[in-house]
Amino acid sequence: MHSVVNIFGCYFTVFLTSADDALWLLPYLVYPSRKARILHGLLFVGSLQAIVFLSYIISLGGHKLVKKYDYIFSVDGDALTSCLAALAAWVVFVCLLVQNIRRRGSRGNGYEHITDVEKGEGAKDDMAYSPKTVFFSSFLNSAGELCYFPPLLVSSKVSVAELSLGAFLACLTIIFVLSFCLARCRQWVEYNKKMSTLGVLGVLAISLTIEAVRDVIRS
Repeated sequence: MHSVVNIFGCYFTVFLTSADDALWLLPYLVYPSRKARILHGLLFVGSLQAIVFLSYIISLGGHKLVKKYDYIFSVDGDALTSCLAALAAWVVFVCLLVQNIRRRGSRGNGYEHITDVEKGEGAKDDMAYSPKTVFFSSFLNSAGELCYFPPLLVSSKVSVAELSLGAFLACLTIIFVLSFCLARCRQWVEYNKKMSTLGVLGVLAISLTIEAVRDVIRS
């Protein structure tokens, strides 16, 4: 009974802290391809499970790391997490930007006009790197969970299995709400479809940077 309470506690905590940050996922869950929708959903779930695993690793030596960090830099853990998340977001954004520029450059060599075949190749390319966008965006959006996942595990109030299962159920609920509820709002879906992959990552990087600056100032 105690384990069930812990699982549902983790479930509600993860759902309430992650649901509002997962709205960007909507266009990736309404792809025409069923295979792509399933893949994007699995990557979203996998990214949060990766956060849980990373939290478990951090919790093993968390006290020593925090003490050493505070002694050297005198900045709290929230600021460190925000800065690392913002830095990672910009790295991913720049990498995808360079990849996109190279792909467009190579696409222009050998074609004087945009053909239907070329459009088909472009759509295939978009599908090829959208899974990376889903995983990295989910991971970076969930980086804030690193502020309270490790303390929960260190305190032994919940086990890593309970936290993992609670996060898994929360992800499934978020995917269900986005796919079967918000996806019915055509205006919202069309608006999100207009946002390019780079646009999503750009907005994410900017928002994480603002949050990081705010946390550093507060510390």
